Amino acid sequence: MSDEPQPITMAHQMRLMLLSSRDKTIERLQSHQVGQSVLLHVEPAFRSHGGAQGLFDSILQGILKDLTEHLDPRDRVEAGRTAVVTVDQSTVEAASLTKADGTHLIRISDAQISMLGLLRDLTLLWARGQSRFRMLSFGRRIWAAHRGTLAEADDAIAAGAASIRYNILSQRIEGQSSQVSAPIRLASNVRVDDGVAAGLALMFLVAHELGHIVLGHTRRAEEATTAIRHRFEFAADAFGLDLLVRTLGDQGSATLAAHSAILGLSAIAVGSDPLFIRSPETHPGTADRIARIAERPGVDTTVLTALGHGITAMVRMGTDLQAPLDRLCWDRLFSSPDFDTTLNAPSTYKLVRGYDMWLDADPRRTMRFLRDMQQDRNTPIDDDLALVDFDSLIRGIEHFVSDGPSAALHIWGVRRVDRLVNYEHALSFHELVTAITNAAAFAALPADQRDRPARIDSNLFLRRTIAMTLTSTIANSLERSEP
Repeated sequence: MSDEPQPITMAHQMRLMLLSSRDKTIERLQSHQVGQSVLLHVEPAFRSHGGAQGLFDSILQGILKDLTEHLDPRDRVEAGRTAVVTVDQSTVEAASLTKADGTHLIRISDAQISMLGLLRDLTLLWARGQSRFRMLSFGRRIWAAHRGTLAEADDAIAAGAASIRYNILSQRIEGQSSQVSAPIRLASNVRVDDGVAAGLALMFLVAHELGHIVLGHTRRAEEATTAIRHRFEFAADAFGLDLLVRTLGDQGSATLAAHSAILGLSAIAVGSDPLFIRSPETHPGTADRIARIAERPGVDTTVLTALGHGITAMVRMGTDLQAPLDRLCWDRLFSSPDFDTTLNAPSTYKLVRGYDMWLDADPRRTMRFLRDMQQDRNTPIDDDLALVDFDSLIRGIEHFVSDGPSAALHIWGVRRVDRLVNYEHALSFHELVTAITNAAAFAALPADQRDRPARIDSNLFLRRTIAMTLTSTIANSLERSEP
């Protein structure tokens, strides 16, 4: 064997470029008691792997190795040319690509891993709340699912729905994920009645991306139409599920594999679908993908229903953004020791919960809100209110009713209006919120106040509050029209 160093592939070069020290994440955890306890649990693993990046990469590389061993021999070549990396990224992502030299890279974001951890924790919390004896509880849930008498909701589901909603709305406001529960915990012993380990859901996502590579989808990505992309996703789901079953080593594990896949797809749905006003048309509907997985041979749908009831109810309530959550859900989230919102600033929590109450905003309600703020004086935020051109905001809502969103955005002094109302392009809520927050209707702070953090935070909080209200009011009119 030659002692000459092997050439660095393009995929490996890209992987090195994506590595991160994750200093901000660590600093955030160190600043809070809950975060310190998390670090106390994982720091030995960090040290043994050279840091957070090393730990997560070793997990992913181990998953890729296990999956590769169960591939058909003809497919192992492509898997052997594949690198995998965790990306210090605040948006949910699991993606694969092929470089010009024929090597491949799979990227999994931190936010994706955290979301899997959150959903697994919610599943466990719901399951453990049903009975002191989880195996007995599991049996009861199977029987209840068979009879169609599973409980519609309980305190754990209510709090879980609010934690999912909190995460979604935080990303809409901040453009980044918001950690609500502890990070992923990879269990060494997987039992069905424990809920599905996040590690298996992560394994399915890697297997799915490996399917895109092995099936040649990544080589045809640029030329694929929307219909072809949708076929690619269904094919990669089927490939990933089959590979996960083979890796688990037992055809009887099809139900566990299916639930792992559903957990992974739910994480993607929670972390991406609701963040858009107009979603990129790269993936078919999550419900359709889950339905196909549930119908696979060997999957016990009764058990799947029992296992998935809690998580399904939480996700449905949390992601149904047509109307605000019941106040009970938010109260359960805030008061429950099983959830943590304290890693986030109290003002963010208030803004998120307040924004949820505006999901069903209408123009008349919004104009009343703006007029009340315009007339509100002798408050701690008088200086911030004085920097808002309420007349133009109200006039914009009036013109929105008669002339549509473009008229309102122009009156508010929003830049790049043509891009925001172009129905051929995806549009995220955060993009629109940011555009309105930076509109001319909001005057800049005086020069002598721009270096005062408290003053900056107060002004930004007010602008975001108003921008979220305006976004909620006009968002539906900016959605892509159905064919």
